[in-house]
Amino acid sequence: MFLTARGMVDDRIEGFKAGGDDYLAKPFDLREMELRVEALLRRAKKNGKKRKRIKVGDMCLDMDKYQVEVNGRTVQLTPVEFELLYYLMSRAGEVVSAEKLLQEVWRYYPGTGDPTVVRMQIKNLRNKIEPSPKSPRYIRTRYRYGYYVPA
Repeated sequence: MFLTARGMVDDRIEGFKAGGDDYLAKPFDLREMELRVEALLRRAKKNGKKRKRIKVGDMCLDMDKYQVEVNGRTVQLTPVEFELLYYLMSRAGEVVSAEKLLQEVWRYYPGTGDPTVVRMQIKNLRNKIEPSPKSPRYIRTRYRYGYYVPA
């Protein structure tokens, strides 16, 4: 939800293009904002998918426990590493660009963010989950296109 002083139609359009679900321009009434937030939360609950477990090969991600098992061994991940791995595993076989990961995992606006952040987090993840991080089998790179988890 965008709360902003910019209320022109073009501003609202940009807000929705950037991924906003609602747009409220100043001045606004607090009761209206509360009702809009409640509506967003209702929609999120109604449309929310249960993300219990994702299994790809011998890697299993458990959303209830925020835990990852690789070959039966539990791996501790930071919250960002966990969300990044979840995003890639839920799209197994799909190549995802660093730009898309910055938008979807880190919530950066399009064209912002540094791809180095993604590279470093991928490197950290590989060091934790890969038997041989130099020859990854769980998180692979498609040179010049992005990253993927083989289906």
